[in-house]
Amino acid sequence: MKEKELKLMTSIEAPHDQVYFMFTNPTGLREFLADIVEADAKEGGRLYVWWNTGYFSAGTYKEVQKNKKITFSWHGSSDPAATSVEVSLEEEKGSTKVTLIHKGFGEGKEWDETKKQCKRGWEVGLENLKSMLETGLDQRLYQRPMLGFIPAGTLDEDQAKRLGVPIEEGIIVSDTVEGMGARAAGLKSDDVLVKLGGVELTDFPSLTASLETHKAGDVVEVMFYRGEKKNKVDMELSRRPDPGVPAKLKDLIEVVREKYADVYQTLTEIAKSSSEKATEYSSGELEWSAKETLAHLIASERDTQTWMGAFADGNELNVFSANDMNRLRSMIKVYGTFEEMVAEFKRSAEESIAMLGTLPEELVKRKSTYLRIGQGMTQGVDYHILPHLEQIRTSIAASSEG
Repeated sequence: MKEKELKLMTSIEAPHDQVYFMFTNPTGLREFLADIVEADAKEGGRLYVWWNTGYFSAGTYKEVQKNKKITFSWHGSSDPAATSVEVSLEEEKGSTKVTLIHKGFGEGKEWDETKKQCKRGWEVGLENLKSMLETGLDQRLYQRPMLGFIPAGTLDEDQAKRLGVPIEEGIIVSDTVEGMGARAAGLKSDDVLVKLGGVELTDFPSLTASLETHKAGDVVEVMFYRGEKKNKVDMELSRRPDPGVPAKLKDLIEVVREKYADVYQTLTEIAKSSSEKATEYSSGELEWSAKETLAHLIASERDTQTWMGAFADGNELNVFSANDMNRLRSMIKVYGTFEEMVAEFKRSAEESIAMLGTLPEELVKRKSTYLRIGQGMTQGVDYHILPHLEQIRTSIAASSEG
């Protein structure tokens, strides 16, 4: 019988209630284990976990003893039949001893492969659980190399026409990051990536898959289109930078406030120096005007607040819909002038900053979630808002009024 089960153990420097949260909450399970999760941690409640590789498992919670023991069934998409997972937690001087037993494996080559894959999956998962609770760092992310570019989305028929590329699938480059591989390799805005290291790039999961077998410092071949011309270049994969999130919440709030203050100043200067007509100018059907871009930033702030609120409730949501043109145009209609929209952006951003100060204490203590929120707020300015400010300037400058 022992040969038909896996037994893994680890010790985590975190309270047992935090470890229990990670196995019973969809946010916790997503942070250390899978990419999409549905979890209802009660006897008979369902559990569904899905990975970007396409593998998934469905099951039900069989036993739930708060902060002590969780048992659930497990039926992976490639498994011959359902098995069972038992997680026991034992508190010991501020740390938690975790014992995971996965049992119910059958005999034969198919079961041998299933057991092998489950063993590897739980080893990686428990290692990441330890990292997330002790340091806040998701090893799936921080051990993964970076290309160093900001995506503008995946290619569709309209985008293909606008960019003049003779293809139907690919990932569009919005901008590149200083000091990283994409810029060093010469990639530019509106390039369309189609292959990396021999892997076809059709969507973001395919991009993730292309990086999974590589490490920072590896040199890979990248194929991309610039207009009608297909290009090939060698690119060195970059290391992921330290997230730079202050350990204390009050310090994080101060950092975020300073970043937004610079944004407010820039938008105020743009509003004072630009005509209303210039802020409404668009160079083409698929190009945003300054007003539309600013409406997108306002909508993003509101979505960020919903995102943080969902974290506080312990049920993370994917709520971002700030590219919906009906939403953006409705916003423009209500606020009217660019100056009024700048004022609304400031109010929305201040609400986002205020929400940081209202995060529940137990969430702030959970390093994994705290770090994700901190990154979202700090890097959101650096990698999202600042490029859009440049987009606003470019749009106004291209108008006859600019």
